[in-house]
Amino acid sequence: MVSSKKYFKVILSYIICVFVSICAFSVNSIENNDILENKPIDLVYKYIDLTDENLNREGIPQCKKDYDNNELLYSLRSVHENLPWINKIYIIMPNEKVKFLQDSKERQDKIIYVKDKDILDFDSASCTSFLFNLHKLSKYGCSENIIYMDDDCFIGKKLKKSDFFYNKNNEIVPYVFHKNKIAPNQYKNIVAKHRKLKSQIDKVHTHSGPAWQYTRMSSFLFLCKILGKNIKLPVNLFHAHHNAISANLSEIEELYNLVNTKYKYAEDCLRAKFRNKNELQFQTLYSFYILNKYGRQIGNLSARYIDLAKASESSFDYDLYCINTGSSPTDGGEHYTDIHYSSAKDTMEKLFPNKTPFEI
Repeated sequence: MVSSKKYFKVILSYIICVFVSICAFSVNSIENNDILENKPIDLVYKYIDLTDENLNREGIPQCKKDYDNNELLYSLRSVHENLPWINKIYIIMPNEKVKFLQDSKERQDKIIYVKDKDILDFDSASCTSFLFNLHKLSKYGCSENIIYMDDDCFIGKKLKKSDFFYNKNNEIVPYVFHKNKIAPNQYKNIVAKHRKLKSQIDKVHTHSGPAWQYTRMSSFLFLCKILGKNIKLPVNLFHAHHNAISANLSEIEELYNLVNTKYKYAEDCLRAKFRNKNELQFQTLYSFYILNKYGRQIGNLSARYIDLAKASESSFDYDLYCINTGSSPTDGGEHYTDIHYSSAKDTMEKLFPNKTPFEI
């Protein structure tokens, strides 16, 4: 029988071990958090101002949905309000400047313009080509870890670096953003959907639903080719969030090289002058590549795609959201009226009325 004295020593030793473990965990957590907090995170936009009289670009606008509705103005306000820790903001565009921003030194220190032709070496109206070439921003001083946003994407709430990135073995890596169920062994289903969509895409606009879904299925098939048919992919194959995405420039370059060497239509994806139906979807490819190749964690941010025509009556209680044309099955957004665009602009003004220090 164990004496009371020995029993007390055992309990005391156990308490000390637990205390030491908790302290070690706390110190490690603080150190990990410090590593993340000390890492600069830059934000990147792809933008075009079609109202610019000095703009001379081949093949644009492609459709009504390409026209500017002041989304970038309000998107920048959302970033300034809710991501105050962003280091630099890079705007890739064919224009010389953003007309509503100052030419001051303060703006130049914070918001950096990059001519899109300098990224690809030629004029292009394909956002896909630019996304796969984002790793080239490193030569402009861009941070290794970035958040990419289209100009119709918004930050809805105050968020932290740790909402987008986490420390894995002393390396800062991005979360995967996908809120729906994920499961393996979807290859046969993807092949069937891809085959069915292929019979439809020649009859529709490149911005249409079927064409967009076709490129998504093509992206899943490519991932199955390079990582195996049993990889984890969304159960709802057709659903995807069009919102801000955290990424790593080195991983983007890795994906670029894979597409360049292993994808049959690499030119249509990496070096295209226009959007086309042979391209792959960057966000789909990147997210599920790092999920399966590197076992990345899935983030917890809430996200929503909000149809521009319904913006005035929508809820905006989300961490991330976009306001964009949903597009009909056959056109590129031409069925949206000027009233829809005007109403959406009024909604954005109500959401983000406070100007940034860089606006004129």
